Amino acid sequence: MSRELLEESVKSLIDINNNIYTRISWLPKEEISEDDYELIRLFNSNIDLTQRLLDFLYPERQKGDVKKLCFKQSKLEEVSDV
Repeated sequence: MSRELLEESVKSLIDINNNIYTRISWLPKEEISEDDYELIRLFNSNIDLTQRLLDFLYPERQKGDVKKLCFKQSKLEEVSDV
């Protein structure tokens, strides 16, 4: 039961990040709102939590590159290392 709840939680976190990623404002840094900044922080926090839970649930899994969001030269981008 607990494992199923963990797996459901991971799926929910992934769904949240997919929703944020597809709907966030990709405007230059100077033009986005405080809400957008919070969404970026939430996205990145969820990435960390999701990876930790996946490592716990599937310790033998093959890990891929993890992408987070950050600003580079005033533009929001995906990056591997933040």
